[in-house]
Amino acid sequence: EVLCRESIIYSAVDEEKSNELLQKCLALNPIHPRAHYLIGMSLEEKKDYWGAIRFYETAIAYYPETDHYHLNEALNHLGNVYYLTGDLIKAKIALEKALLYQPLDQTAQQN
Repeated sequence: EVLCRESIIYSAVDEEKSNELLQKCLALNPIHPRAHYLIGMSLEEKKDYWGAIRFYETAIAYYPETDHYHLNEALNHLGNVYYLTGDLIKAKIALEKALLYQPLDQTAQQN
């Protein structure tokens, strides 16, 4: 988790260092959901939507079912990326799942 948080800090000033930290995290723990989520966000920003989908889906698979906050967050991003690819059905499904985890989340409600 420390590597992920450090990566977040570097993401604003040194993308290469940020990515290096995430890769180090995954080398130590290949199923770390936050690392997969953060890589998905980076790919989404670069408009690599299919890559982002792959990493968001992996993050969702690895988050514990009890981690409603992070599942909501990842599903919300997944829904947005599916929307951007034109897959409105998958976008709707992901956003509805996001709301199951956090029904009062205004961002998910708006999306």
